[in-house]
Amino acid sequence: MSGALRLAGALLAAAAPLGAQTGGAISGRVTDALTGEPVRAALVSVDGGRQGAATESGGAYRVREVRSGWHRVQINAIGYRPLIHDSVLVRTGETVTLNFELHQHAVAVDSILVEAKPDVILDPLAPQDLQRITGEEIRRLPVTTVEE
Repeated sequence: MSGALRLAGALLAAAAPLGAQTGGAISGRVTDALTGEPVRAALVSVDGGRQGAATESGGAYRVREVRSGWHRVQINAIGYRPLIHDSVLVRTGETVTLNFELHQHAVAVDSILVEAKPDVILDPLAPQDLQRITGEEIRRLPVTTVEE
């Protein structure tokens, strides 16, 4: 009987880690379709933004703990056309590799407004404490070096 209990305990212990996994992962690399260079800071979103990750400097990304099932993956990056990959199947404990090539797309804007506060030092109307010293006044000072 004790052998059966040990066997049951061993089976339960082995099954516990399997129950802890609830999904898989999606990973890959995002590159420029024209140059092949990695696209950094691209946003990889799963199912409309429920989960996601940004690409690192080498273009790599990894979205962890994606629930098992079918998903829609979208890639967005400034200066590129968005790319959507429907019907991505993720299985528990597995990693799906999706590499993307993005096509450049110009971003058009009507205007850009830059606002800044003026520098008080350069403002001619700002009150300033100034004293003009001529070269003759400097020569009459009882010093011989700049440090004095």
